[in-house]
Amino acid sequence: RADTRREYIQNASAHSFPLFTETFIDLEEYERIKKEQKDLWRKELDQQKMTNDMLRNIEERKARELSELKHRENIQTMTRDRSKEYERLAKQGREMVNSWERDVRIKALRKAMENGADVTHEVTKHRKAAGRGYMVR
Repeated sequence: RADTRREYIQNASAHSFPLFTETFIDLEEYERIKKEQKDLWRKELDQQKMTNDMLRNIEERKARELSELKHRENIQTMTRDRSKEYERLAKQGREMVNSWERDVRIKALRKAMENGADVTHEVTKHRKAAGRGYMVR
């Protein structure tokens, strides 16, 4: 059994196994290593914070740009819709005026016909006027 133990120790020595009983680190070396490790961790944390801040700023900028884009699109859509509505109302107004003028001319022709006046000249004039906006058949 002692031979086995001796053989184990020789094999361990041959492979350069560390002997922890002989290892010694003085207090100054330990403090220096500890300080270096803290500094390294501090740098890593600062880098992580900077990266997180940068990512947050990028997301905020994207959200702000998207909001501004949607706002511009809404303004363009609203402007276009207002313009279409204005044109629709203007066209409706013109059609009402034309209809009113046509009704006035027809009433004048009826009145002239009731009085027995020759309205053939007026009818051709009415057809020419109607040709601007209405088809007369």
